[in-house]
Amino acid sequence: MFDNRVNKSDDFLGKGFTDPIAEAVELAGTSDVAHGYEVTRTQTGDEIRDEIKRGEIDDLEGVMCNEFTSATVAASEYDLDERYLNQKSKIPIAYPGKGGTTFVEIWMVVGTLREATAAILAVQGQSGVEKVTDPERAAELGVSGGPSEFWYFAGSTFVGVQARGSHHFGAGAAAVALGGYDVDAHDRKPGDVQQWLKTSNGTYDGLGQSSVVHEVKGSGVARLGAANCPEIDGDVRGPGTVDELGNGWFRIEPGSGLEWILGPETDPMTVAEFTAEEIQLIDANEQRGDATQVGSYADVEDFDAEETTTVTSSGRLPTSKWFAWKPSVLAVLAVLSTSKPQATAYRGAWTRR
Repeated sequence: MFDNRVNKSDDFLGKGFTDPIAEAVELAGTSDVAHGYEVTRTQTGDEIRDEIKRGEIDDLEGVMCNEFTSATVAASEYDLDERYLNQKSKIPIAYPGKGGTTFVEIWMVVGTLREATAAILAVQGQSGVEKVTDPERAAELGVSGGPSEFWYFAGSTFVGVQARGSHHFGAGAAAVALGGYDVDAHDRKPGDVQQWLKTSNGTYDGLGQSSVVHEVKGSGVARLGAANCPEIDGDVRGPGTVDELGNGWFRIEPGSGLEWILGPETDPMTVAEFTAEEIQLIDANEQRGDATQVGSYADVEDFDAEETTTVTSSGRLPTSKWFAWKPSVLAVLAVLSTSKPQATAYRGAWTRR
């Protein structure tokens, strides 16, 4: 499961492997770099790529959203140079690059390079792709001594491709290739990496944004009174007094006016059930000055081909502390609501009215 890591340390929770949300927060907090659109960059593509692979975005003259996510993945001890394998067939994907046939690598996927993204979407849709298994055909494409079989797509862009909610691309697809798994929009947790692509009339128009999930709000069952337990957004009232609520498991229903808040410090062991209804991202946006910022909350939306204008692909890396988390059914002490005004809870502490 962890063979894709650069550092093969046996200490999964030690210095070698770190949670991607911790790395994203660290990168955003310690860097002071403008957005790539705000400056004229003189660094070569190779220089930019090398800094990103080292997770050192502070040495960049400007940073783009996909570069911030790539640096987060690299800082979490993953090899961006690794060859990308298709999620289902587990074989490489190639396209006609400038120097000849080029195999898709992880950094290309996170960076949503148009040729690489076009190729992986074509393979997912089995549209216009060729499965190369004959050495002679591989030689015709300039591939010798390479993989025994690979997908080959002669297209060059994903612009105009029919958008589908099942598509996997960007950082979400890279997370799967690195040993992780796809994450549904309502299952996202802090540290999940993602990419959204904008659509126009049902097809991709080439625009998008790469991000790391910072916080999520939603409904479900969580524990109060434990270290690093979720916080609550909204005024909680009843049943009983604050002292009677105590340490235990509580439920928040959808539409109750309350939401659990899962943040970078939340311990997965204090969450039994959770459905994300709002999401907050950390990425490189177009704010002046320091571009790496935590954004505003936005509602989680399911993809609708007729109405939705973006498709989001999210993934969870194996180093995420939420990687092994699964929902569980637990008895709760109470269902928290905004009725019965015996007590009120605020973020971080309970207080008596």
